[in-house]
Amino acid sequence: MALRRIIREFNLLEKEPPIPCKAKSVDEDVYHWIINMEGPSDTPYSEGVFYLEVRFPLDYPFAPPKILFTTKIYHPNINSNGNICLDILKDEWSPVLTISKILLSISSLLSDPNPDDPLVTEIAKLYRDDIESYNKKAREHTLLHAKPKDICDSESEDEIIPLPPIAETGDSSLSDAEVLVDFDILPPEDQDEDITEVVEYFTNTSLDNSNNEPDNEEEIID
Repeated sequence: MALRRIIREFNLLEKEPPIPCKAKSVDEDVYHWIINMEGPSDTPYSEGVFYLEVRFPLDYPFAPPKILFTTKIYHPNINSNGNICLDILKDEWSPVLTISKILLSISSLLSDPNPDDPLVTEIAKLYRDDIESYNKKAREHTLLHAKPKDICDSESEDEIIPLPPIAETGDSSLSDAEVLVDFDILPPEDQDEDITEVVEYFTNTSLDNSNNEPDNEEEIID
């Protein structure tokens, strides 16, 4: 299920990006992507393109992808190691979520930082106390570390490595069944296995949780 879901998300992101962005696989590894995304307009990040590393777990989408900023950025919710303080990448993760929705959330976080749940308290304090100084520093970091948009736009499309096609269907869009939106809609026959796996997962999880607390393997960020 993970492999097909990841490939379809990649193809959908290429055809219908939720924000200005591009994705490519690393060494043709379906589970390892690099995404570049433009900083949102009307923010101190608007003049740069930022790179993110995405690693999908083998049990995706039941566990969230690991996403890091590889471009240095001045932001209260993103630390020097590129870790992102975003609830949907931690305890609020759901299999309903997709990479496209995550990118929208990250872009929104750049537009509207959350100083009440910071990874970098010093930056959060400056954001609360002196927004003009914060914007100035964030823009300086963007110009220093992020790739200018004009350079990124001129890169060859050959650098974008497509993922392998899905053999059983020519449709790369995500179905309701695969994003778990509506179980009342009967999926195509080729998706029966996916639905069975989803139901078994939540059934087993429910039974396991009644006896034991689940192990938390996610990195806890203070």
